Formats: sequence, C-alpha cells, structure tokens
Amino acid sequence: MDHSSSLSSRTFWNATGSLVAALGRIVSAIVIARQLGPEVAGKYAFLAVLAEFLTQIVSCGLPSTLTRYLAESAGKENREGQAGLLRWVTRRYVVLAAIGSTAVFIGLSGYALTTNLLLSLFLLSLTTYTLVHAYLSGIQDFRLLAKVNFLSGLALVVSQPIGVALFGLNGALAGGIISSFMSLIALRPIAVSVFRRKALPKDMPDPAELKRYAIYTWLAALVSAVVWTRAEVFFLNRLSTHAEVGFYNVSLTLYSGILMAGSLLAGAMMPHFSALVGSRNKDVLQRDYCRLVSFVALFTFPLSIGGAAVMPELLPLIYGEQYLPAIPAATVLMISGVLSVAGVGSSITYAFGKSNYIFSVALLCAPLMIVGCLACIPGYGSLGGAWVRFGVQAVSVVMGTAIVHVLLKIIPPYRSLASIALAALLCAAVARLVIFQFPKDALALAAGIGAGALTYLFALRLLRPIPAGDRVAYMTLASRLPGGTSQYAVPFMRWLLAVPR
Repeated sequence: MDHSSSLSSRTFWNATGSLVAALGRIVSAIVIARQLGPEVAGKYAFLAVLAEFLTQIVSCGLPSTLTRYLAESAGKENREGQAGLLRWVTRRYVVLAAIGSTAVFIGLSGYALTTNLLLSLFLLSLTTYTLVHAYLSGIQDFRLLAKVNFLSGLALVVSQPIGVALFGLNGALAGGIISSFMSLIALRPIAVSVFRRKALPKDMPDPAELKRYAIYTWLAALVSAVVWTRAEVFFLNRLSTHAEVGFYNVSLTLYSGILMAGSLLAGAMMPHFSALVGSRNKDVLQRDYCRLVSFVALFTFPLSIGGAAVMPELLPLIYGEQYLPAIPAATVLMISGVLSVAGVGSSITYAFGKSNYIFSVALLCAPLMIVGCLACIPGYGSLGGAWVRFGVQAVSVVMGTAIVHVLLKIIPPYRSLASIALAALLCAAVARLVIFQFPKDALALAAGIGAGALTYLFALRLLRPIPAGDRVAYMTLASRLPGGTSQYAVPFMRWLLAVPR
C-alpha cells in the first residue's frame, strides 16, 4: 500500500469535511448571537453544552471503540471481524441512546414540555451523528464523511436562523436537530447490522478487550469533558449571569471553530494510526504522526495567534457592539487554539489502545478546572473562565505530549512546531501594527489581516519548517486537489516549501 498517497487523500477529505462542519457552526452561532442577544443566546449555549455532555454519558465509549477496532481490523484485513464488531457495538449503542433520550424527556426539570422534547430529540440526533461519524472514520470512508459534514453544516446554517426567527430558543434547538440528523444518509449499513441474527464471528476482537477499552475511553471522555469541552458554561450558568454565559459562548465561537477543525482532522486520523498499529508499521506511524502534527499546526497556529491580534476589531464587527465585553475572553481563548494540535497525540494514544493514559491525565486536570472555575468565575466572569481553560489545557497538553514521547516512543516534531509558531507570531505582530497605524479605519482590519497573511507565508518560506523528506507529500496533496485548483496549488506549494524543479 502507498501510505503516503493514502494519507494525502485522507488528509484532503478530512480537511474538507472538518472545514465545512466548523464553518457551519461558526456562521450559525454568529447569527444566533445577533438574533437572540446575550441573555437568550446564553440559555441556548447552556442547553447545547448539556446535550453534548449527555451524548458522552450515554455513549459509554462505544463510538471510539468502533472507530479504533474497525481500523485495526482493516490493518489485519479481517473483514468478518469488522462486521461482527459493528453488530456488537451498534446493538448496545442503540439501546443506550434510546434510554438516554427517554430519560431526558421525562426527567429534566425546569423547562417547558416542548423544550424537554426538543432537547431529548437533540440528544438522539447527536448520538446518531456520533455513531455514523465513528463508523465512517473506522472504515476510512472520508469522502462520505465529508459529504455528511457538508450537508450537516449547510442544514445548520439554513435551518437554525430560520428557527430562531420563528420560535426563538426552541427554534435554535430544532435547527441543531435537523443538522445532526443529516447523518441519516449514511446510516443504512449500521441499521442493517442491528437486525442481523447471524452469530458473531470468532475472529472479531475479544469482547472483553472491547469492554475494557470502551470503559476507559468513556471515563477518559467524561473526565476530559471537564477540561476540553465547554464545562465552564455550567459554572457560569450557576455562579454568574446568563449574559456572561452569552459573552463566553461568543468568545468560544471562533476559537471552537479552530478547535473543532483541528480535532476532527486529528480524530479522523486515529483509524489510520490504528491500521498502522495493527500492521505493526512503526516507521510509517512515526512519519505520518509528524506530518499530521505539522499540517494541523500550519493552519491552527496563524489562525489562533493572528486571530487574537485582531480580535478587538473583529469581534464587534461580527457580533455587534452589544458584545464588546466579550473581547478579553475571546482574545485569551483564541490564543489557546494553538493547543488543538495536541489532538493528534491523543489520536495516536487511542490508536495504541492506551485510553487509560488519557483517563489518567484527565483525572489529574479535571480537579484543577473545577477549582479554577470556582475561584475565578464569581469575580471575573467569562474572562476568568477563559484563563482557567487556557491554563488547565496547557497542563494537559504537556502531560499528553510526554506520554507520546516517553511512553509510546513517538517523537513530536518540535523544530517544525517552533518554526511555525515563530511565523505565526510574526503574522500577528504585523497585523496588529498595521491596525495600530490606522485606528478606526474601516479598511484597517482587512489590511491588517492581509499583511499578516503575507508575512506568514514569507516567514514559512524563510524558516522552512517542513522537513525535506515530507515536502513531496505536500506536493502530492496539492496535485490531487479537485478541478483546476491543483494547477495553481502545485506551483504555490513548490514556492512555499522551496522545492526545486
């Protein structure tokens, strides 16, 4: 198998699907924030976080288990084992999702009946999307996954603003439901597996091993949710005001788009890593890990650091003057987007079946997050939550990187990351300087972003963060872009990477 070619194709389709999903969320969140205002937008943010957290609770780690072992079975060319694994996971997952959605409908207090019903449907739609995403990632059908993400993002952008205009908070929930249920277009093979009465094959992964991995992954996800999801919203909802929740959610929007794109891209590579683990190909595993880390950093570092530099002008332009108090928190969160590159390390740790390592790190960091939120949010609101999130996640990233380097013997590309970070800092400095020279000029923001982008590209060419041996892979990726894009992308990539003709 041509692993370089395979990785290039996967990287392209992962990036496409991730970008569409992230853009859909960002555009929809912006429209909702402007339509509802800080108070009601804060209420929706709380309900959305609640549904996402409940999805993790009812999943019991089964989606990650499905992805990891489907890919490992593919690496061993064990098709019967894949079919048995799909049936084993799906039957349990369907029961858990049904129980969870029913429990939300009949057990949640404090909301009207309609909101309860919509929240339970929201949970059901999210569990459906999660299962489909896990299955398509496991079989590495990233073209279909990109299609699902495209339709989901499009449905969110169209349906949620209309729902908000007609029904307010309930309309926002309905839009989220429609978006997640777009995954039904890829549900057929999963649904068929539920109704098959065929006995499980003997050569499928050991159920005891599956249960152990699922439990550790589930516990790790639940504890990690305190550190890596929007857990601060719960504390803001209890210890501050709905307006502060709205400000914080606005602050998270642009940042979460970066985080989501990086996480989806890194998470979708977990099956690729698992297949390499299954085939015991350690050299290719090391090479592809470094390539993917650098690839994610090339996008997330300038967006995070450069985005923070222009945030004072960008945020009020997008959301309006009513969200000016959100600027400090948004700036802090935007900078913390650089930590999303650590998602690649988490993917490779899961691929080795070491979900217990992830759980251990999360177990140490979760109390720090809780204590930090209790100490900082009452006095500093959304800004306090942002600083706590940044600090605790930085601790988690350092520990996770140490696990990858020391325990798994996979060495991160430190030099490449440092060079990309330096280029991103130069980008941010130039952007801020341009805006500073032309205060209150309507075109200053555009000029600053343009100058920063050009600075970043020239800095990359000068610093050459991509090793010579990996530049061919980037050229290959550029040559396989669809339509006529490749005829422009190839010479640009050749110039950027300083590849001789």
